[in-house]
Amino acid sequence: MREQLTGIRHPRLRARGAEIERFEGANTDIARVGERVGQLFVLLFPLVMLVLDVTIVSVIWFGGHQVGDGDVRSAPSSPSCLSHADPHGHRHGELHDDR
Repeated sequence: MREQLTGIRHPRLRARGAEIERFEGANTDIARVGERVGQLFVLLFPLVMLVLDVTIVSVIWFGGHQVGDGDVRSAPSSPSCLSHADPHGHRHGELHDDR
């Protein structure tokens, strides 16, 4: 009886060891990919936000100069232009509560 149980347990232990090795390999690969994605996110997110902020400032800057020079008759077109340039959907020039 003991030989039968021993014979049954050894293949399961070997299979379990192979399964653990396979899991560790897959886990290591996924951890590397996750770490790389995190590194890219840390680098790209501030860069994208900088580009978007520069875009908004340039829209305000050049729009302000056009209004100041009298090239634009209607100033209400500026907020609509900003609403397209703002990635956060803020309403510029308006005080509001988002609750």
